[in-house]
Amino acid sequence: MRVLILSMMVTPTCSMVTSVLLHLTTEETEDADEQGNLYKHRVYDRCRSERLHWIKPHIEEKITDSDIVVFSVNERNHRKRTNVVRTYIWNKTRKYIIVLEPQMRNGEAYYLLTAYYLNKEYGEKQMKKKFASKLDVTL
Repeated sequence: MRVLILSMMVTPTCSMVTSVLLHLTTEETEDADEQGNLYKHRVYDRCRSERLHWIKPHIEEKITDSDIVVFSVNERNHRKRTNVVRTYIWNKTRKYIIVLEPQMRNGEAYYLLTAYYLNKEYGEKQMKKKFASKLDVTL
């Protein structure tokens, strides 16, 4: 499947499908074991799963009944210890986020990283902060 967004193509790769599906249907939580050590794991998130079918119309820019903002921002990837550019599709009306990673090698593709419903108190505040630090150009 290849779809247009901002005159670019989104092309999923087979090796990423399992990882992306995991991020699209689960949420990372932190728990403690018997010794009190904290560990992170992913748990099923019904809100994310119920909205999987929202991704394609947002990427294809077919949603007309909502206030949608598309922007790119520099973020720190703590696992890779590098700065990366992420592009966000933020549906303010439905409180829904789609996160894409522009592929700089060819400049014509995105990787779908995740999508989620802003059901946490801090979610909208966090998105407003990201939007305030957006890049001048959407990548």
